[in-house]
This record gives sequence, C-alpha cells and structure tokens, in this order.
Amino acid sequence: MIKHSMTVAGIDTGKTELHVHFLPSEDGFVVANTAEDIAELVARCRKAGVERAAIEATSIYHRRAARALAEAGIETLVVQPRQSRAFANAVLQWAKSDAIDAWVIARFAQVMDVIMPLASGQIEALAETLTFIEHLEERLAWLKTSRERFTDQRLLKAIAADIKRLGQSRRKHLRVLEASLRKDKDLAQRLDLLLSIPCIAERTALSLLIRMPELGSISREQAASLAGLAPVVRDSGNAKGERHIYGGRDRVRKALSMAAFTGLCSGTVNSRLATGTFSPEASITLRPSLPAPESSSSSQTPSSPAKHRGSRDRSCLDLKPKTLWLLLSQCSALGPFPPPASRAGGH
Repeated sequence: MIKHSMTVAGIDTGKTELHVHFLPSEDGFVVANTAEDIAELVARCRKAGVERAAIEATSIYHRRAARALAEAGIETLVVQPRQSRAFANAVLQWAKSDAIDAWVIARFAQVMDVIMPLASGQIEALAETLTFIEHLEERLAWLKTSRERFTDQRLLKAIAADIKRLGQSRRKHLRVLEASLRKDKDLAQRLDLLLSIPCIAERTALSLLIRMPELGSISREQAASLAGLAPVVRDSGNAKGERHIYGGRDRVRKALSMAAFTGLCSGTVNSRLATGTFSPEASITLRPSLPAPESSSSSQTPSSPAKHRGSRDRSCLDLKPKTLWLLLSQCSALGPFPPPASRAGGH
C-alpha cells in the first residue's frame, strides 16, 4: 500500500454536523456545523499539521467551513458527492456512513492533484442572487406552460397576474444584480467586454461572469471543458466511438444556448456558428440573413420539425455543441472587443 506523508482532512458535510477524518493519523471526530465549532475544527487542523482539507459540497452547508479553512491557509478542495462516491467504488468501499464518507473524502484528498480554487465571497453572494433569479424564471416558465391547462377566465387572470408580478420581480433583481457587480471595477470591465459580443446581453453576460469566473484566465479549450462542451473520446482498440459532450456546468450551457438560439434566429451570428463549423479563427459578426445548416451524418434531425414562431428558417432550431463552443470561445478570450454596431437579438 502506498504511504502518504501529507496530512489531510476529509470532511463529510451535513446540515447540522461535520464528520471529520484525519489521515494518516486515522483520527476521526464530529463537530457541529456552527461558527464556533468550525473555529474549533480549524484549530484542530492547524494543531495536527493538516496541509490539505477536502470537504463535500452539500447545498450551501459546506461554504462556511470551506471558507474558514481556506482563510486559515489550508489548501481546501470542494468535492462533489459523485466524485467521492466514484472514488469509494474505485477502492471497493461499498459500505456507507457519515464516518466512512469522511474517510473516503480524506483518501481522495491524498491522491487528488487538480485543485480548483474556491470562489470568492463576492462571487458567492452574486451567485445567490442569480440563483434566485433562475428560480423566478423557472416559476415563470411553469406558469406560462400551465395556463394552457385552464379555460376558466378567473384562473387565467390569476395566472396572468402572477406572471406579471414575477416578471417585474425578475427585472428588479436583475438590475440589482448588475448594479452590485458593477461596484467592482474589474468585474464591470469584464461585463462590458462580454456585452460587446453580438447576441450576448445582460442576462447571459451576468451568468457567464458569475457561473464561470475563470473566464479571461483560461484557454478556450479549458473553458469548453468546464462548460461541458468539450467532446469526450470513446475509443477502444480499433473501435472509434461517437464523441459526445458530458458533464460540466449546465447553467453555463443553458445561458449560452439561449444566447445562441436568439442570435441564430435574429441573424446576428455568422454561418460558422449556424452550422457549428469549427475554425480557430471563428468570430461572431453581424450578418443580415442565415443559410440553412449543412447536413451531417452525425446529427439527428426530426423528419417533420415544428416551426418556431419568428424564425427565418429552421437553422435556428439546429443548435450543435460546436455552436455553443464557438460562442464560448469568444467569451473566454475577453479581449478588447470593439462595440458592436447593433445589440439586436441579445439575450
């Protein structure tokens, strides 16, 4: 068995408790998920000489402990539950309990060599407001769909009133979010750069900055991987499997999808985006019309696609991963984009 000299802590997160396990000392204990006990946890980590702490991401309940450990100078890794479960299966650890999970997370921390930095407290606060806006949008979408179920005018008026109220609340919180973000000079500059890209408006730009704060400091390939737009290789021997996108940040993809869909339908992006054609020099430019996308053997097109209201042709219904990849590549550059001639078709 490989002997690890680095002292690590694995932390299984609960709403009220944190189960902790130190390796290689095999010391385990439980603390309450409160500010006072988290301070005790940090003190015990320092006393034990912990160099790296891995904590399970569980809603918002891990944030306070993760922030405290990072501020104490301890390398902190936030582990997704699917990561720790996959690692447990890899080491043939079938049993599961809070204490066992803490041990598994500690073992994972020993071998993990890619450490993603924690989001700043400022980004976390902005993300909370953005999440609330997303919840409002989900409720709006549900109401707009559900009104088709009803014929009673009284109920339809009630639904219309709710839609109007939620829409006003959404617009209000979007204004507050943008104002809060613009208080930071660097974030305000990055927001303006994103807004200079055709078919990207405030809603998408805010999502990209908050959900992917790494933009501007990583390559377009790394950005595509984080967003889950990088095709995953599926080859074995002589067999060459199909490449499909997998994983990544689904909220970033959703924001990009809406911007790309709007841009393709309104004709604000060029044919390379419409067809998903890859080119390292691909750029987004204003153009008056859209050609139909080229046929591809790898794409599956319905035999009788439904027509979308307001679309010039059905090319706007054929969003490919490469389309979003090319749009994201423009955002990841964050270069000195000139102001667009028109902001029509933004989302």
